[in-house]
Amino acid sequence: MRRKAFQEALLNVLAEILFLCYFISWTQETEDLPSGRKRKGLPMIISERIFQILEKKNISQKHFSQETGISQSTISDWKRKKTNPSADKIMTICDALQVTPYQLLCGVEEGDTPDCFVLSKGTEEYMLIEKYRAIDRQRRSRVFGYLQALAEEGRE
Repeated sequence: MRRKAFQEALLNVLAEILFLCYFISWTQETEDLPSGRKRKGLPMIISERIFQILEKKNISQKHFSQETGISQSTISDWKRKKTNPSADKIMTICDALQVTPYQLLCGVEEGDTPDCFVLSKGTEEYMLIEKYRAIDRQRRSRVFGYLQALAEEGRE
């Protein structure tokens, strides 16, 4: 019984490893490089996502400042200096933008398939991912093969 439960947990967790993002999402926007070429898939920081949502929802920085109680100069600094808001402001920002912390931090739209997961430290899933990350590529491949076999077994 315990082995079956462990196999199911391993199956679930390892399948999700492919989508784990550690709070970094990737944009499809490009950046001009000095060579004149363009680079895709740049990391998007939280403040960039905030400005993207503001633009999408047609909310001015002034109105956003009034809604959150965050000074306009601080908001401007996020944009100019490419810095992020402090963690204690995230919930206030989410309320003002009418998004969940998950949507803000991971960059998913409502109804999208998540591309990242938040796991509580000390949970079985967290420990499995930590152990998976600690092993070499060859062993990861073996674990993945085992995972695929379990998935096939579960479909029969």
